[in-house]
Amino acid sequence: TTALAGCGDGGSAQAPGDARDATLVAAAFDGHADALRAEPPAPDNPRAAAHVEALPGFQVELLYRTDKPKQGSWVALTAGPGGTLYATDQYNVNGQALYQIRPPAIGDAEREAEVIAQPVQLNGAQGLCYAFGALYVMETGRGNGLMRVTDSDGDGLLDKKQQVLDIHGGGEHGTHAIVPTPDGEALYIIAGNMSPLPKPEHSRPVYGLWDEDQLLKREPDARGHAANVMAPGGWVCRVDPDGKNLTLISHGYRNAYDLAVDLNGELFTFDSDMEWDLGLPWYRPTRVNHVVSGSEFGWRHGSGKWPDYFEDSLGAVVDIGPSSPVGVTFGYGARFPTRYQEALYILDWTFGTIYAVHLEPEGASYTAAFEPFVYGKPLPLTDAVVGEDGALYFTTGGRKGDSALYRVVYYGVNDKAPPVAEPLTELALLRRQLEELHTPGAPAGAPGLIWRNLGHSDRHIRFAARVALEHQPIERYLDRAKAESHAWPRIQAGLALARHRHAEALPILVATQPEPMDTTMCLAWMRALGVALARDAEVDDASRAQVLQTLEAISNHEPRLKLDPRVSVETVRLRVFLEDPAVIDFALDVMNNAEPAEPPAWLDLAAKNDRYGRAIIQMRDNPPPVDQFNIAFMLRNIKDGWTPQTRQAYFAWLNRAARGGGGNSYKGYVNRVKQQAMQTLTDEEKVYLAALLEPQDTSNLPPIVEPKGPGRPWKTAVAEKLVTQRLKPGTRSYDRGVGLYQATLCSQCHRVDTLGGDIGPDLTSVVNKFSVKDLLLHTIEPSHEISEQYALSTVTKHDGTKVIGRVLEKTDRHIKVQPDVRKEQTVTVPLDRVAKVEEAEASAMPAGLVNALSAEELADLVAFIMSKGNPNDQLFKK
Repeated sequence: TTALAGCGDGGSAQAPGDARDATLVAAAFDGHADALRAEPPAPDNPRAAAHVEALPGFQVELLYRTDKPKQGSWVALTAGPGGTLYATDQYNVNGQALYQIRPPAIGDAEREAEVIAQPVQLNGAQGLCYAFGALYVMETGRGNGLMRVTDSDGDGLLDKKQQVLDIHGGGEHGTHAIVPTPDGEALYIIAGNMSPLPKPEHSRPVYGLWDEDQLLKREPDARGHAANVMAPGGWVCRVDPDGKNLTLISHGYRNAYDLAVDLNGELFTFDSDMEWDLGLPWYRPTRVNHVVSGSEFGWRHGSGKWPDYFEDSLGAVVDIGPSSPVGVTFGYGARFPTRYQEALYILDWTFGTIYAVHLEPEGASYTAAFEPFVYGKPLPLTDAVVGEDGALYFTTGGRKGDSALYRVVYYGVNDKAPPVAEPLTELALLRRQLEELHTPGAPAGAPGLIWRNLGHSDRHIRFAARVALEHQPIERYLDRAKAESHAWPRIQAGLALARHRHAEALPILVATQPEPMDTTMCLAWMRALGVALARDAEVDDASRAQVLQTLEAISNHEPRLKLDPRVSVETVRLRVFLEDPAVIDFALDVMNNAEPAEPPAWLDLAAKNDRYGRAIIQMRDNPPPVDQFNIAFMLRNIKDGWTPQTRQAYFAWLNRAARGGGGNSYKGYVNRVKQQAMQTLTDEEKVYLAALLEPQDTSNLPPIVEPKGPGRPWKTAVAEKLVTQRLKPGTRSYDRGVGLYQATLCSQCHRVDTLGGDIGPDLTSVVNKFSVKDLLLHTIEPSHEISEQYALSTVTKHDGTKVIGRVLEKTDRHIKVQPDVRKEQTVTVPLDRVAKVEEAEASAMPAGLVNALSAEELADLVAFIMSKGNPNDQLFKK
């Protein structure tokens, strides 16, 4: 999927803190790189894509638009031999999925890109890589896995495929990119959280040591997404060209789509967020991750996602913010200024932006700044690659949308000297030395090197040392862990033992006294203790009392509300698990009196960019109580220790939280927390709390505007023609558009900006990825393409009766179905009564909702959606 160049003794017993707590983020939306400000104006170019912007000195050319009915929607791109490119369709339209492309020479304005369909039959693909004399394809659809595609008869066309690795899990969260390893001997492959990990022959993390590690009850997504998907989540493996020697490298991703390798052989990816979780404690923005040996990044379904500070996971190089990660590539080989050859390019499908990420070494890993490099509207980006001619090529498409091939050409005057690999830092070399021990059978002297670095101040060194320790036989370090006097090695060894479910883990951790002034150490100790308890360690009364005493010492070392918010959250987590009734007063103090958290840097950047919508701006100006809600979430099942006053304070706080903003799942989670907390109430409490328990009115829509017509049974082609003619500046009515948005029932399921419901996809960003034609197609023909996140299923019982709805849970005992997506009520069907489960062919969205509208009314409705609900959009200004 990407064009690549290039492809592994210190520390202290006590770590003073984590140097990577803060990341460097450039205020990229305020301007471009100083080095490019003096570039000359762009030359006249008939290929220039007028709707696409780029940094000064760069120009974007449109080379080819696909014939969508015949050539599908392209989602993967790679460079082949002789300057050719290969692209693949996501869904295998008309039995054809693979295309060879011969782009015109740079400066040739006469010739179009030549596109040649390849005869090999594929089910669709989301990963391509030309290597070892063949095209490797990550075939999806039926989940056929890694395929080797070749030319069997020498006619220049790829006509033969051979499966080299069977991998299951198709769809948008399934198998993805393929990248050559820097040593030129193998391939890296990556998959999302819906693709089960095939059993590897080797594993850099100890295979199977992962678990959910939820100390308290987890809530699945309020709308059922990925409710059955467990650890390890998305993963990265290395595999030989023949499919042998599969090695697990890293795991714990949500849905990272692509990989890229730098000149030193360091591996990076761009992982996705769960946008429905915006405003919630477990929301994790899209982010660039450094894929190191044995790494875990903590994706878990629903509310169970691990925060970045958990000691048994690693954090981001840089958080990007709301987006939809797709292709990733370094700029090596591009005829760009050196800074932009060194950049890591990450593509955002939703907001049509290619970011240039500028990595800087920091300790054993990296930090980064980023800036928009290319932007268009609509520009649903999918993949990118550097061609032999020095241009950056990229595709648009996805979900059967319009697809095209573009390239970025640099015409400026800045120096274009190729980049040179900078020597790795001493800490990075130490990390690689420890990573060599991520395998069974390490040398006998390995424990010494490992132990010296368990308390290193650099998080990546500590992590690499602990993973190495987990590969060691427990008898090599158990006695040393018991006798160790320093806290850091005890914490790390206790965490390793807890992950092995060893009985000595809890006693070692209970007896450890972290330094209250060291926030990083306190968080690490609390997480290690939490893992031991989550994995069913037995805690006696004496151990419980000792842990609570240590937590009290941490909490009272400073005035309680001056605590780091993360420490407050983790203190509550442990005290709730240990059923400490005194935690209620502490928790309510934090919920009601703690200072609002500083908004993350990505939120400020997103708010400066109008294509993220007013909802993001409101989150910046009125930050949701993220840490406080996390605490309220943990308190929901506490039964003992409440007083009438604390009960009232708790439910009053939840009612205030329900009026806040966030993603599609925000209010669903708040309501569920409230309902579960209500289940712990006595009849007497329900009487005096009645006023606080009533449902809260969260309606935010203006009055309905009833259609006047005349309507018609709309067809997409006719609607596109008539609506497009009417979408001119100053011609549309905002009031009528938003009123019709409610009259046509769109608002019951969809949100535009802050207006509407949260059952279906958020339409705020639709303008960035869909044309008017595509929007009308999905509105008029809702069953044309049904996203996996919203698909319905039919559960047929042996007696012939059926239950139709969204499948929320499937176990070896039952299937849980949500028949009405507007309500939380579910139907549970025992598995022994189920005859079959079939995906419904029809969308949950009814057809014909806009048939009552005239052309003018339909244009107003479309204008409201395409404007992102902005009454000041040029479509409405007279």
